[in-house]
Amino acid sequence: IALALANDYSRLFVINSDDDSYIEYTTNGADKELVQASAGENFFSAVHRDAREQVWPEDQDYFINAFQKDTMLKALENGRSFSLTYRLNLAGSPHYFSLKTIRASDHNIIIGVQDVDDRKRREMESEAENRTYTEIVKSLASQYEAIYHVDLTTGHYMEYSSSNRFGFFRPGEDFFEVSAANIRKVIHPGDRDRVLHEIRRDVLLNSIRTSGSFTITY
Repeated sequence: IALALANDYSRLFVINSDDDSYIEYTTNGADKELVQASAGENFFSAVHRDAREQVWPEDQDYFINAFQKDTMLKALENGRSFSLTYRLNLAGSPHYFSLKTIRASDHNIIIGVQDVDDRKRREMESEAENRTYTEIVKSLASQYEAIYHVDLTTGHYMEYSSSNRFGFFRPGEDFFEVSAANIRKVIHPGDRDRVLHEIRRDVLLNSIRTSGSFTITY
């Protein structure tokens, strides 16, 4: 199990859950060979002690409170894994790591530690971009009856509006099908055929490709 995990994790701990003795392994070389780095007793006490020196100050209490033997074993007994994401203090800067625990046998558990800093920061950047996008949409929605964000490949859409008649963030499956049904219900008969013709995927795409935008008044 440890050899299989070595492909994804830079450090592995094999812990005897009866007496808390442990062996630490690191991976070495292109073949991810496991090399014993240390061994000791009282694993959880050692981790809590080291956390005060190595874990980023703002994460220390969270890490220590979460990384408890009873909590971990309870999760494993229920057939789940136990995972935790936290920051280590590397040369004065926070660096994201993640650990995952699995049951290896009746008496042993394995903890794998993985460097996830790049992935975590990409996720945070994406979340920040999404929040910014949402704020922009909300601001625009106050000026418009409704805004639709449409995937032109699938037709899936999200409807945004500050109007109580619509409500915010309502998803839909097929924008063009829904639009055609709504056009038949609410558009003035004198404009109905023209709007039905214009609000089609091919017409919208062609207009956007040629002029950069599409506008219709009805």
